[in-house]
Amino acid sequence: ALFEHAARDEDTPSMGGSAPTVMVHVNAADLASEVGVGWVDGVEAPVSLKTVHQRICDGGFQGVLFGANNEVLKLGPERRYFNRAQRRA
Repeated sequence: ALFEHAARDEDTPSMGGSAPTVMVHVNAADLASEVGVGWVDGVEAPVSLKTVHQRICDGGFQGVLFGANNEVLKLGPERRYFNRAQRRA
């Protein structure tokens, strides 16, 4: 509900009419093992893996591999679980 409210707020910026991007961070090992939590940029409290999965299904994902000093080592392609027509259905 928080994500939906923020996305619909008239003060929320958009880029070319597209909805804002919500950055959700989760450790790949936690995601694979279904144990752990994720974090949303700008929110101090962690979110459940259920919330992480919902965000992935809703908006897709892009894998990012970080180094020991938080430098980006690899940026993967943007992927979606469902295309626009499938989501509409």
